[in-house]
Amino acid sequence: MKGLSEYITLATLMAVSLSVLIISVEFVKPLIEKSRDNFVVNEAISNIQRIIDAINQISSEGEGSRRSLEIKVTDGKYFFDQNSDTLNFTYVLSSDLHFSGFRDGVNITTENKVVKMFAKLDNVDFLNGHTMSKGDNKVALEYQSFDENVIKISITP
Repeated sequence: MKGLSEYITLATLMAVSLSVLIISVEFVKPLIEKSRDNFVVNEAISNIQRIIDAINQISSEGEGSRRSLEIKVTDGKYFFDQNSDTLNFTYVLSSDLHFSGFRDGVNITTENKVVKMFAKLDNVDFLNGHTMSKGDNKVALEYQSFDENVIKISITP
């Protein structure tokens, strides 16, 4: 009987350990997801603000001015929309967070677990569209011309 009790003790210990592990993973996972979502959204706001600042700098310098930026994208997608002349960002949330409002020149909304951001620059016309996605991205912004109080900006990877 002594040998049998050692196996029962070991099995009980393993069952309790496995239960504790599963419970802790289920508790910690949502916290990690919320933390990651917060990081991605804050990174996006920061990246959009960097791009806006670069456009404002070249706008004040005149035609031919350029800025090259390296943009790190943890997740989500950025898009320079030449039709609406906005800089957009979308990201699918993995948590139940909700973002909305206006922060640092960026409009933020959440719809169906998708965060959408956009920044509209007054008197700026994007001459072409460009997309940036997950990873390290390089983008060059160039002040091409000035027409009817509108600054024409060219975007190249």
